Amino acid sequence: MAKIRIITSSAGKKKYQVTSGSGSGRNRKTFHTLKDAKYYRHEINEREKQRKRKIQLGFAPVSINLKDCMNGYLTSVNGDIKKTSFTRYTQYLQHFLSFLTEKFPQVIYPEEVAVRHLEAFKSYRLAIPRAAKTVKSELECLSSLFKWCIKNEYALKNPAALVSKPRTDKKKPHIFTPAELELIFSNAGKKELFYRTLYYTGFRLNEVLSIQVQDIDLPNHRIIYHNLKARRDEYCLLAKKLEALLKKEIKGKAPEDFIFNFPLQGNSRTNKLRNEFYALLDTLDIPRRNLHNFKHTYVTHLLDKTKNPLLVQKLAHHKDLKTTLGYYSGVSEEAERAALDSFPV
Repeated sequence: MAKIRIITSSAGKKKYQVTSGSGSGRNRKTFHTLKDAKYYRHEINEREKQRKRKIQLGFAPVSINLKDCMNGYLTSVNGDIKKTSFTRYTQYLQHFLSFLTEKFPQVIYPEEVAVRHLEAFKSYRLAIPRAAKTVKSELECLSSLFKWCIKNEYALKNPAALVSKPRTDKKKPHIFTPAELELIFSNAGKKELFYRTLYYTGFRLNEVLSIQVQDIDLPNHRIIYHNLKARRDEYCLLAKKLEALLKKEIKGKAPEDFIFNFPLQGNSRTNKLRNEFYALLDTLDIPRRNLHNFKHTYVTHLLDKTKNPLLVQKLAHHKDLKTTLGYYSGVSEEAERAALDSFPV
């Protein structure tokens, strides 16, 4: 069990040394306050109790250093997540490993990582500064890492689950006004149908790019929605304005042909489409917004028109109504003006 010993310097100042282990495995750590020393002693004693309990049950964590654990975890998730997510996870883990190497070089094994190390990492990342949303993602990634370590018997607990996540303020969604939409559609040229599809369906960018001719069911006025986020396919109704345009577009095409056959693939295609859209907005003197803002506009306009959140939730394919009401709480300027002009007296 860890013990606290008071050390008095030549100047008469008190320090508190926490001693744990015995013989060559003895560890000593000095603190300036008794509170920090007691907190550290509690961590050491709890860790030792958990280890003894596991050993009594016939389990002992495998000694493998943190870097090897991270490599093993990344290997296990590679292929199960998107390539962009895998790249982000790799960066997050590298940031944490670099931080530990610099600030806490004595931490080598996963079971030696404590809550205070992760709290210090969180404070360090926020002070750089990094966005609260990014730091929250880093902590979630580390939590997944420790879950994997526990599953593979490399650690006994998940300290990342005990760290408070930084608060993230949701930004008000940027939406296009009807006048801005008309400007975009009338000046889009060959990409008019592409932008109209993003707006009239509320699909994400890659979901629109994955639409094939065989996905469109004109007799029943439906289209197959390839929900890439939820990884499922479902039918949804087509807007009449979009149906007429798609009917002309698919004429003479094979069922397996894509509706929007843009050159390039992957991130190169996405970046090119985004840059072209930015250039169009700059030409029209419209503030820059992402292509995903067509989805925000789609949901906000439906809420303005229908006043039925449950219906909009279904049309937007949101799993939770809170997403519809919370994230898409931004209303259009026209709706605000109509509300202010509706006083009876």
